[in-house]
Amino acid sequence: MQTLLDMIANKIDPIVEQWGLSDREAQIVELFLKDITSTKDISKELGISPITVRNHLEKVYKKSGCKNKSTLLVYILQKYMEDNSNLSLFYRSPRVLVVDDEDHICEALELSLDDKGIKVHTTTNPLEVESLIKMHQFDFIICDIKMPGLNGHDLVKKLKETHYYWPRIIMITGYSEYSPEELYDQGAISYLKKPFDPDDIFKIILENYSDEENLIEKLARKPDDEENIYTLDEIKLLDKSTLGIGGAFLKLDQKILKKKELEEGSIIKFSFKVPEVEESVNNVLAQIVWKRISDGAELESGVGVKLLDNKFLTSPKYENFLMSNQIISYIPIGAS
Repeated sequence: MQTLLDMIANKIDPIVEQWGLSDREAQIVELFLKDITSTKDISKELGISPITVRNHLEKVYKKSGCKNKSTLLVYILQKYMEDNSNLSLFYRSPRVLVVDDEDHICEALELSLDDKGIKVHTTTNPLEVESLIKMHQFDFIICDIKMPGLNGHDLVKKLKETHYYWPRIIMITGYSEYSPEELYDQGAISYLKKPFDPDDIFKIILENYSDEENLIEKLARKPDDEENIYTLDEIKLLDKSTLGIGGAFLKLDQKILKKKELEEGSIIKFSFKVPEVEESVNNVLAQIVWKRISDGAELESGVGVKLLDNKFLTSPKYENFLMSNQIISYIPIGAS
């Protein structure tokens, strides 16, 4: 059966021409669309050295203006969807509620996401959100933080009292008194500062929406290259204070935190156990979302990470663990 990615891979000539890619660079993009993304695998597939692959990748990113593989995939998908307006990217289109007291923000996001096949509802009144959730099965809420009447932080806090896991919350703000750590701890899956590109919102939805046919989710969440990723040697013991719905807080020594491989956005490998769930060790890839170097007076030093492609998060045992402990944090802020 031909998949969506197969169809796109067979029709990338206009993009290749637009970017001015060489034949070899075009081959690499085609391999991306076939879920062959690591330098090692591309090298083996094309019969060239890993160094040559990396050089070609740098040229692809420079010519396309894309920062990484995920951004490149999103661009190609958007272009394909523009040329095939009747094509549905998902088995069931995501349903999104935009909450912002500024009309132009609501309108811009509605137009942008609607063009990509996403069903969008908007409101400038945060007090309407609870009733709207009862009427519609939203998958995501895109919520401004600073709003009159009820700010986004308090709105999310109120929603999480009855809606632990759905809809997923994406926070946006021009200025906020809340740190990213606080927002992820409160249950937000992502945080963007204004002004932002609506395509960034689309990318977040791609990375966090799962349905029966969404082949893009796995691709978008995979790191560009799993080679040379920093590995934490210690097996981490996680519990209800350090493990969240989509990530974890990892306590780390300040000396380790100063390593260049541990910057925000970096991918790391680590192993962990959750004794309350099971004694087996989970080996995972994770992306650093935030880093904190602390004097220890209030919060410990460490990183907040998003777990990537981890079956543990969707296991019945873990879901029971979340519910029994009423965990709402996407990434916990960390033990004090």
